[in-house]
Amino acid sequence: DPFVVQSFVSGRLVLDNGERNQRGTAIVIPNQFLVTHTKVSGFGRWALAACTQVGTNWKLIIASVYAPNNHNESVDFFQNFFLALDDFCYEAEVDINTQIVVAGDFNFVDHPDYNSVNRVTTNQESRLASIVAAELEDRGLKDTIELLDEGFSCYTWRRGICASKLDYIY
Repeated sequence: DPFVVQSFVSGRLVLDNGERNQRGTAIVIPNQFLVTHTKVSGFGRWALAACTQVGTNWKLIIASVYAPNNHNESVDFFQNFFLALDDFCYEAEVDINTQIVVAGDFNFVDHPDYNSVNRVTTNQESRLASIVAAELEDRGLKDTIELLDEGFSCYTWRRGICASKLDYIY
């Protein structure tokens, strides 16, 4: 319920509700930003917001992502998401100085050697990681944790002796 969520936060909300309490993404934009454009997937998988910091010319594109658990489905999901992001950036008149942030639950491990422990990586997951890595590289997006400390991981999912980094901020 957007009205309930809004009562807990200060700022503007961009919500993409899921179905039957499944899925859903949200972006909370602080009041010092003016929201100029928004777009959502309509099925709880991604939300986009274009903002300008009040009193400046600084532009920011924010994307919140909740990818499917199925890695085969995720290939199409991410390809469609990045197309939607590109279209949105065009609509929002993004220029060379605009910062783009893509964050959320990607539901795959990008570098199993240091972003997971006691977990098996499938061929489908490796293929998906390669596809998404190419899309991110094409847009100059980098993993913020790796920028802080290359080779460092912070696990965002744990079950028993398994741990993985499935959530990212680029």
